[in-house]
Amino acid sequence: MERALKKHLAKTTKEKYFTIFKYSKKFTLSLVCKYLSDSRFGYLKWLKNGKPINKNYNRILAIKIKFIFYLFKERFGYNMITLLLNKYFNQNLKPWVVYRYMKINNLKAVRKKRVPKYDKSSPLRYENLLKRNFNADCLN
Repeated sequence: MERALKKHLAKTTKEKYFTIFKYSKKFTLSLVCKYLSDSRFGYLKWLKNGKPINKNYNRILAIKIKFIFYLFKERFGYNMITLLLNKYFNQNLKPWVVYRYMKINNLKAVRKKRVPKYDKSSPLRYENLLKRNFNADCLN
């Protein structure tokens, strides 16, 4: 049992519950929960709720976030998307909620490249008037 469960010790609670679900057929439930230092009640509550991967996940809100994200060509981050959702969809969301949904759906804003304000010079700033060859024929 130790060999099977050793790699799952330092995981999150959600991953531990999936591990308990996987190994509860081989070993007793109380023994697996005790080894992973999780409560049996918490695991059974998680099972009763339908094994949610993400807690309190709202599909409609996720679709709205994706819509705004792709509407503005993937430029806006979670703060701007929160402002737009609150303004146009009359939602009362906090930025960390939108951040969590973007993280779940693997949405990342593209950072804008700063364009320098100065003019870049041409390949040669001054014409080579002397037409000298600066390559050495042999070593010094």
